[in-house]
Amino acid sequence: MARSRVYLPLRRDGLLTLQAGALPAGAEVIAVAPGATEEREHEAWLQAADLAGTWATADGRRRIVVAADVDETGVDPIPGDHPMPGVLTVALPLKAVVSFHVDETVGSELGDLLWHDVTEIEAVRALVDAP
Repeated sequence: MARSRVYLPLRRDGLLTLQAGALPAGAEVIAVAPGATEEREHEAWLQAADLAGTWATADGRRRIVVAADVDETGVDPIPGDHPMPGVLTVALPLKAVVSFHVDETVGSELGDLLWHDVTEIEAVRALVDAP
């Protein structure tokens, strides 16, 4: 089956749940269809970052966006050619995560999101917990 790239805006508690093993089904995502262009993936990332920014402002924390690859049937609705909001219909294990994107400082501009490999989850957690 084809894999879709999804971008999940997360709050700190979602990051902790993911770090413990998996996010349960029901998480909000911005998804693109398998084989989407870099431009479409970037649009999806921007939409997820905007939503994460709204939550981060409300919580007084850093923005967190997770990029992951899931089976396209694990998203409702099934992603189309353009980025679209959806919901995961399956749990998201940490092993499906490709990368994390976190504000360099609280209230950073969009261009200041730092990229972290999934193996750097401890560093991501430390950054998210820092004042």
